[in-house]
Amino acid sequence: PTLSETFIRREVEALREAGLSLQVFALEPDDPPVSVDEASPAGDVKYFGPEGSPSGRAFILGCLRRQPWTVVRLWLYIVRLRGGSGSTWWRDRNVLYLAGQLASALQRARVTHVHAPWANQYAVLSFVASRLTGVTFSAQARASEIHRTTQAPGVADRLRFAEFVVTNSQYNERYLRGVLGPGAPPVHVVYNGLDLHRF
Repeated sequence: PTLSETFIRREVEALREAGLSLQVFALEPDDPPVSVDEASPAGDVKYFGPEGSPSGRAFILGCLRRQPWTVVRLWLYIVRLRGGSGSTWWRDRNVLYLAGQLASALQRARVTHVHAPWANQYAVLSFVASRLTGVTFSAQARASEIHRTTQAPGVADRLRFAEFVVTNSQYNERYLRGVLGPGAPPVHVVYNGLDLHRF
């Protein structure tokens, strides 16, 4: 998350305070990352980038030898999701490689569940990485990625295989249940909160 996305930072802090063992992974930003505040309960961020790192391609090639049909199905899933966005086969391949970078980082850290804090392209990366590593996957859906015309059309496909979906309002919950239809993953409402003792 960027510095402006304080709601994500608060969620990470609250989950850690509740005793959950979690690690935060992010793509390496184009600009030099902001220095880590070691005293923050949110902790540090593990970067699995930059995009185009050879580790993703190597991981996918290894998976292709061990589980070829899984890799082929995941690549077709990416192609289908990105089909209407002017994608090309090499861009879809690069998305698969990027998911391989994340999968490699998750595997090294012995992660057992992947949660994407947005239901956008990061949910796609998280889902594909979860399938490559054999762990479960969930996502959080907020207003931007489920109501904006550029992202909303593929939200059902991005969330269909989640163990559960989290959203931050009852309006979004009703909307998601309608979009996801029967057999959908459970949808939980968790409101964005503030620790009022800080003020």
